[in-house]
Amino acid sequence: MSVLNLFLQNPEGKGYPFPYVLARIRGRRSRRKERPTMPEAATVAETAETRLEQGDAPLAAARAERNWLWSQLEPDMRNAFAPLVFYHELKPLALAIRRREVRQWDQVAAIMEGSLLVTPLLLLVADDRIGTKEALERIGRFMQRILPGFGHLEDVYLTGGIGAVEGRILNVTLGLIAAHSLQPGLQTFFIRLIDMLNLLTLFRHQRWRSETVPSFVPGGRISTKRLNSWQGGRGAAERDACVAALTGSGALPESPSELEEEFMRGMTRFCRRLSRDPDGIGLLVEYLWSLYLEARYWRLSVKQGGVVRTIPGEELMA
Repeated sequence: MSVLNLFLQNPEGKGYPFPYVLARIRGRRSRRKERPTMPEAATVAETAETRLEQGDAPLAAARAERNWLWSQLEPDMRNAFAPLVFYHELKPLALAIRRREVRQWDQVAAIMEGSLLVTPLLLLVADDRIGTKEALERIGRFMQRILPGFGHLEDVYLTGGIGAVEGRILNVTLGLIAAHSLQPGLQTFFIRLIDMLNLLTLFRHQRWRSETVPSFVPGGRISTKRLNSWQGGRGAAERDACVAALTGSGALPESPSELEEEFMRGMTRFCRRLSRDPDGIGLLVEYLWSLYLEARYWRLSVKQGGVVRTIPGEELMA
């Protein structure tokens, strides 16, 4: 059993045979390809009782589809996909913690509504009787009882703020996932994801001339030892070759944000290839990635002042 299952709710029912679930996903995927928009997000944003900010609504829409998929899987497949589902729950969790810091309790409740995270964790996030520091202490203590590495989130918060807490939770999660044996398709997805995040961390550190020591996630194809050796500017050619392998582009972007976009495109192409694997694992990985990507671009468009509900086709499914 995947230990990460202990962070996730078990849906009612026994689920359905995997070939049936794959057929359902292909049907839903095809309909989204024909209509690459997120009207669910628009509906959620315009529904008064949800109390969501417009930019948060896509996360709720993606979560609804993810919850449907989780409910369709049989226990063995839920166990196999628990690391991926938990990873996708981290963004809403981080967003809810940010909202609670500024005491936007209605939005905290709305973001957490329908979450697959276990109830005790949700209650700690939404507890308006305690401050952010105490809440993070309790959240870390609860998560630490299941898996090591999540403790003392309050100390991380005091020294680095909410952004540092998000980074700690993500890094610990990915490090724990990488340390366990996964289905081959999932394993390659997470290895690639870790390499992307580590290179992005290195790129930001070097471009911004940060004096802090970057924290790299173990478990990628590029070892943390190699990454540390590149910090001072050594090994630039080797570093750039690793970036090119992940982006599919020979030119190194000028800024961290541009590099992140190139990594997103590279991961999208990778997931498309993975979706063609005959075992069907890659199809689920690609479908969840496409939902995340669609929500991401929708949120970015809102932040930039214009709600774009049609996402460029290349960034979605093909």
